[in-house]
Amino acid sequence: MALGIIILIAALLIAALLTLSSIAKRVREIGTLRAIGWSRGRVVNQILAEMLGIGLIGAAIGVVVGLGVCALVNALGPTLSYSVAGAVVGSSSASGLVHQATAATASATKSIHLHTSISVLTVLVAAVIAILGALLAGLAGAWRAARLLPTSALRDLG
Repeated sequence: MALGIIILIAALLIAALLTLSSIAKRVREIGTLRAIGWSRGRVVNQILAEMLGIGLIGAAIGVVVGLGVCALVNALGPTLSYSVAGAVVGSSSASGLVHQATAATASATKSIHLHTSISVLTVLVAAVIAILGALLAGLAGAWRAARLLPTSALRDLG
């Protein structure tokens, strides 16, 4: 559980860094939008709308790939087998005290086919996490873009 949370936080931080990098590459575009009268809120909404679209597409691709992998594991998953040999049948701790254990031994072999189960709730939670992760990552970039002054954005890039 803890490893999953750490991986989720790392993925969120990487997405935020990539969003900040994307914003840095779009300084001229954002500066132009601010120069023609776009408010800071409108710039934030634009970037968050883009990130929502990316999150929706990412969630859809993730669900399709996840369902495909589950179907592949169910179709081609190996059969695992194990055996237990040498178990004494009919013995107990009390019978051992009076030396009356049955001498018969049993051997058991079981086979288990590896398969996955898919829960609708798990799929929905994964999709929601993907979308919220994209929006949270976009907040960092949107906040930076909203603070960008049009004059400095257009002046710095020549």
